[in-house]
Amino acid sequence: MSIFDFFKPKIRFDRQVSIRGGDGTTEITAVIIDTSNNIIGIDAEYKWLSSSFGVENQDWRVLDRMTVRGQNDKPHDVFALRLADGSTRQVYFDISAFHGRF
Repeated sequence: MSIFDFFKPKIRFDRQVSIRGGDGTTEITAVIIDTSNNIIGIDAEYKWLSSSFGVENQDWRVLDRMTVRGQNDKPHDVFALRLADGSTRQVYFDISAFHGRF
């Protein structure tokens, strides 16, 4: 993440969530989901994946999804994906804003 990432506009999928941060390739560049609702946050993760990789189960599919504690004990969801070309990719989401909230 560079200093210029803070100047990028946040992606808004609805009024209750915004998405910012990096490209999700590492914990440090995790996609940050800003919402206080767990259900909305998980939905936003899948919407981000679709906006980045295309149609689920056609262009990409989830091989595994786990919640881990990272630096500073922050919770992250880590998705292991298989892309249409057969390659795999991990995507990190910072879920500290909504983890454990309903």
